[in-house]
Amino acid sequence: MEKESADTLLSRWVSIFLVFMLAVLLVFNTVSYLTIRQYDRVTQERQKEHALLVLLERSLGGLQAMQSAVRSLAFFEDRSYLEAYPEMTAQVTQSLERAGGLVSSSSSKERLRALSLLAQKKIEFQKQVVSQYEQAGPGSARSLIEAGQGEALMARARDLIEGWRRDQEVSISRADIRVDRAARQTLGFLAFGSVLTALLLVVAGVGFGRGLRLREKMERELARLAGIVESSDDAIISKSLEGRILTWNKAAQRIYGFSPEEVIGRHVSYVVPVTHQKELKEILERVARGEHLKHFQTKRLTKDGRLIDVSLTISPLEDKAGRIVGASAIGRDITEQKKMEDEVSRALEIKSRFISIASHEVRSPLTAIREGISLIVDGLRGPVSADQKDILDVALHNIDRLARLSTEILNFQKIESGELRLVRAWHDVREVLDEVAKTVRPLADEKGLALTVRAEGDLSRIVCDKDKITQVILNLVTNALKFTEAGSVQIEARREPDALHVTVRDTGPGIADRDMPRLFQSFQQFGAAPEKGGSGMGLYISRQFVQAHGGRIWAESELGKGSTFHFTIPLER
Repeated sequence: MEKESADTLLSRWVSIFLVFMLAVLLVFNTVSYLTIRQYDRVTQERQKEHALLVLLERSLGGLQAMQSAVRSLAFFEDRSYLEAYPEMTAQVTQSLERAGGLVSSSSSKERLRALSLLAQKKIEFQKQVVSQYEQAGPGSARSLIEAGQGEALMARARDLIEGWRRDQEVSISRADIRVDRAARQTLGFLAFGSVLTALLLVVAGVGFGRGLRLREKMERELARLAGIVESSDDAIISKSLEGRILTWNKAAQRIYGFSPEEVIGRHVSYVVPVTHQKELKEILERVARGEHLKHFQTKRLTKDGRLIDVSLTISPLEDKAGRIVGASAIGRDITEQKKMEDEVSRALEIKSRFISIASHEVRSPLTAIREGISLIVDGLRGPVSADQKDILDVALHNIDRLARLSTEILNFQKIESGELRLVRAWHDVREVLDEVAKTVRPLADEKGLALTVRAEGDLSRIVCDKDKITQVILNLVTNALKFTEAGSVQIEARREPDALHVTVRDTGPGIADRDMPRLFQSFQQFGAAPEKGGSGMGLYISRQFVQAHGGRIWAESELGKGSTFHFTIPLER
């Protein structure tokens, strides 16, 4: 009786324990299911955010290409620039239409409506320029362009897309965090559920008939969780620390083409191209040290021999003692995304090459034209009347302006494409100041302005790119002379403890406070200079050159009292 009572009591407590453990397992299964659902939802949201970001970049690229084509038509008078214009227009329209299917929030819809309206206005303006070109000639079209309406529309569209892009990047970053958290939670729940299953099976083996039924139920629950993993759109695989594949879901089969039977037990290098074998070894070593790799972009090999781009999140798997026994990898096929990114990159590269080639092609004939006109002006090809000399001097003046513009365009392109390089050496800044003064003195004498140069301290050994620093000073002094009608322009340079400080001071009309924030931006012009036709890039290029030296440039001005421009570059000891 006592033994039977003890057995009954033991049976009751074991039953309670089994029921309790089963209840805990069911809770974790439910949480795991919800976690995986959340993972799928966040993954889809992230894909939409990426797709929207690419479409916005494509629409901006299309607008920029359309603007470049129409400007090239007006300034180079070559209708071949319009051959791809319909495709550019279609690209912008299609990108915005496709973006409409990806936005859901009211703010995004409002932004899209604003961007669509700006794009339509930009397209209509471009049509107006082309119509003006055909009806009134290239001069009228150029005047319409130089009025700034098209550039203002482009700037508004660029600012709108830039702000949207920043918001999208923040949204994608947050989505990445949620995806990573969901993935780690899923793996943790699955691992914990496996441990609970093993424990229940051990307890069930003590001797009660309900153990078998409990095990079957747990197996069904685990199968359900495995089914959820199998239904994921991302490849989810696990492998040992040696790199042997342990699990392989349906998404992995769909992405890589291999069935589970073909890869389970094989080394993961089976799906890694030869060029990335060293990278694979480094990844396994990092996982063994407990490191996590988030959204690591690489290439993988499919069954049919194709190389695809994938984004991997790799996490170490630990046993219940905390020892790392393997790794889990969640992979996403980003081949199409990379293709779209490459398309944008190629479009930008084509634009860069076009600008570079066009600028070079302009410079060569300009040099020949200038040399020929100079020979005539100097009387080396016969006598020249005063009227003829005046006309030829105007031609030379405009050739020089066009050559400077070509140089500024090339410099602008190098800056925008990240190809700006400095050729540093020891130089005497006084020689730079003398060269600049010699170059601009005819303009100063012509306008009756006093031009003074003052240098303080030892300036004989300054490390810099002489050509670029010369261009910075020349830009500042030329601007000062151009806008100053009476008085003087002063160039000062002094050696400070840690920097070279150069100042250009004039007695011109000054700069309005509202214009100061835009002073060093590209394609910005201010005031009413007697000499029209500047590119608006001089100060922007000057700032880039100074910053490339590790220095800074700034201006001080008051209306009616002139302006003072400063820049400094650090001294090397």
